[in-house]
Amino acid sequence: MFISQATTDLSLLKAMQEAISSSDIIEVKHQMAEQSAMLQATRSPVHSKLDNPKSYKVDELSQTIIPKTFSNNIAVAIQGNGNCLFNAMSMALCGNNILANCLRCLTAGELFVHSDAYVHHPLLEHVAEILPGSDDASIFSSLLPSDAVDVFYDNEMDKALSIKQTALEVCIDKKHSTFISMLALSSVTQCHISSVYPEFDGFPLRPLFNNLIVPLHKTRNEEVVIMWSRDGNFDNRQGVAFTPNHFVLLIRGTSQQQFPFKMLDPQHNRS
Repeated sequence: MFISQATTDLSLLKAMQEAISSSDIIEVKHQMAEQSAMLQATRSPVHSKLDNPKSYKVDELSQTIIPKTFSNNIAVAIQGNGNCLFNAMSMALCGNNILANCLRCLTAGELFVHSDAYVHHPLLEHVAEILPGSDDASIFSSLLPSDAVDVFYDNEMDKALSIKQTALEVCIDKKHSTFISMLALSSVTQCHISSVYPEFDGFPLRPLFNNLIVPLHKTRNEEVVIMWSRDGNFDNRQGVAFTPNHFVLLIRGTSQQQFPFKMLDPQHNRS
């Protein structure tokens, strides 16, 4: 029953969207509890369904842009339908896309219920160290989807309010994800996420986006590696910067695990 519902039922997203729209935190938490039960009933240990190379296809384009620190990894092809971040995590947890809607719902609820915690997420608290001399407002707005950026600037740069708007947008099927959704996805799955950004020049936020994300809740001590990539060809015109529109899953191609990111202590305790 859980698997069938996780696979096909977009009403899960609609129910979460309605609860967030009406600021009904009790219903949001109820929806999260149901989706969390679905997740626990369906997930397997990370990558356990991908032990056989015949169980996945390689994303040849993404394979060519894997950074050197992850050179022993294989880029697993992920369906590029706008749900690619959640498809990638679902692939890591169960070997297919059946958990994508469930993960999208949980991520939306997490951002809405704990918006203040994401304002003060450890990675964002360390932005001044990661990106010295950076403008806080510009960086924060770069983490948000378009409507949430408008809410941010139209409401005196209210970060918590813009994150709640982000939660509403996450409920939209096939809407592309931003970095702040990846932060919440780490927490709802209790997995460390190594967010890998390819080594292209001209993107000042790469030191932030190319980082280890630690769950704000308890952790299962499992790591998932997700890389920002392209679905389609690169724009090779001179002066055109790499613009990601896709996420792929990276899995180890050898027995040696590389874990190049320094872990920040979240120092977050919350109920």
